Amino acid sequence: MLLRIARAFFEREGVTVGVARTSRNFDLDQVLRPVRLRSARSLPRLLREAFALTFDAAPRTATVFAFIQVFIGLGVAAQLLAVRSLLQALLGDQVEVGTLVPHVIALSTISAVVGAANAVRTEQQRLLGEVVSIHATGKVIDVGTSVDLLAFEDPAFHDSLQRARLNAVVRPVQMTTGALGILSASFAVVGIGAALFLVQPLFVLFVAVAYAPAWLAATRSGSAAYDFSRNQTPRERLRNYFFQLLTDKPYATELRAFGLKSALRDRHDELAQRRLADFRMLVRQRLKAGLISSLLAAGLIAATLVVMILLVSTGRMTIADAGTAAAALVLLGQRLQSLASGVGAVYESSLFLEDVTSFSAEAHGRSRPQPIEAVPADWSRLRAEDVHFSYPSRMASTLSGVTLEIRRGEIIALVGENGSGKSTLAKLLAGLYQPSDGRVLLDDTDLARCAPDDVARQIGMVLQDFVRYRLSARDNIAFGAPQRPADDASVTDAARRADAHEFIASLPDAYETPLGPEFLGGSDLSGGQWQRLALARAFFRDAPVLILDEPTAALDARAEADLFDRIRDLQRGRTVVLISHRFSTVRSADRIHVLHEGQIVESGTHKDLMALAGRYAALYTLQASAYADQEKH
Repeated sequence: MLLRIARAFFEREGVTVGVARTSRNFDLDQVLRPVRLRSARSLPRLLREAFALTFDAAPRTATVFAFIQVFIGLGVAAQLLAVRSLLQALLGDQVEVGTLVPHVIALSTISAVVGAANAVRTEQQRLLGEVVSIHATGKVIDVGTSVDLLAFEDPAFHDSLQRARLNAVVRPVQMTTGALGILSASFAVVGIGAALFLVQPLFVLFVAVAYAPAWLAATRSGSAAYDFSRNQTPRERLRNYFFQLLTDKPYATELRAFGLKSALRDRHDELAQRRLADFRMLVRQRLKAGLISSLLAAGLIAATLVVMILLVSTGRMTIADAGTAAAALVLLGQRLQSLASGVGAVYESSLFLEDVTSFSAEAHGRSRPQPIEAVPADWSRLRAEDVHFSYPSRMASTLSGVTLEIRRGEIIALVGENGSGKSTLAKLLAGLYQPSDGRVLLDDTDLARCAPDDVARQIGMVLQDFVRYRLSARDNIAFGAPQRPADDASVTDAARRADAHEFIASLPDAYETPLGPEFLGGSDLSGGQWQRLALARAFFRDAPVLILDEPTAALDARAEADLFDRIRDLQRGRTVVLISHRFSTVRSADRIHVLHEGQIVESGTHKDLMALAGRYAALYTLQASAYADQEKH
């Protein structure tokens, strides 16, 4: 009905509804058909992908598991035939213990072997689930670490990442379990069905019809669970953020200082209650489908048993065959139910894994193109040409028409008010972002045409939001150049250059001390000490260009002045880009560029800019007078 109404509407508006897909011609059925229905029709493909994922992650274990499944299926069929043989012997005209012993031994042996195989299968299934989960998580990590940095400025990407990250941990196990359950149940169904077919072929058809509703209920339940999870993603990200605010150390002090516990807890709990209300609706929906399918199956099985009784009462079936058939019906029903559950699990998890696949495809689209130029070995200039840049989440441009040149070995400073574009320009110079328009070049080589890792090797950075690695002090420094040996001499030298060696040496295990209170034996550091570690990490990288974005924000004025006084000696022969709000600390730079509203409005030495009496001079004088007033008081 919906399709007919929509089709009539579009045709009335003059839009051709058909197979062609142009701006005014498209396939309305494909537009309006839910994704889950398109996926349901492709269930065989999803099953192939599920098995492919499993065998790709652990080919040997998966192969062994498949052979065990075949063996168990044959074993169950053999059990039924052994039961039938035993019943025939028990119900014969002459029953002797000696004639029953071989049947009992055969049934016991087959049961023991099948039981042992089931135990092996269970453990192999658990192992496969873990291996596949790790395998899928690794794929998400590969994608997340290779995507362009700008993607992290897009809220939609964070939603995709959240779903991929969560689903990569749980869903591969669910898909593997479901796929293996299908494999197991299929072989068992074939074996039991063959045994039942030998007894009474009609019963096989009855059982298949009885459990068809369970298959439908399982797929519908999977669709409902997927819709619930996808719709919850934005709210769940927000709820997880409130949870971090309430429980993580970086926020603990301010939470207590401002008495934020109740306010943040209320917001967290409101989102949790909304999720719970939606989940109750999901449970009712799935429970309704499950109950209906179970009642239908029970009714059809009861009808099958009535037919069996009629066949026995009319002499068209022996009691031994009836007993065997009854046992087969129970076992076959269990296996078909398991098969339906497996199909439902694969279908549900496949919908979630489509999120992982979509995330991978989206991330691939956000990745940079293949490099076509090499970074020049002995470049002499780092240059920005008419660079423009905008963040996805902002309407206005962050940088507009920025042009500057930095000679190798030169120390330059970027200054300006908050939001003027200093940090963004630094990330463009480092090759972390690509310009919306314009170019960033090393000599005449466009960084956008080079491999990101090759560009990164030219740059050392201390960012405003540097990372505090909850690992050893040695790791915190050596992560500056992970491909370089973290020997004592190199690590200690970097620490000394950042004035970090003394406090590191005083830690319980010196450079091997875990940092932060989160792990046993960890030692926390002050803000200034963490910042010195970040500086040491940049010095350890020993790159031709060093970008320092507010590198001394957590240092006192004396320590900051000392660092900037020594920076020329520390980085002799290397290019340094300084970013600071404190104008007094950058006055010794070879050149100072003043940014305002995304543009460079002034450039020159400190002396030149003071003589110009423009924006730099005004801001410098304002800061200097503020410091003078502080000293007077």
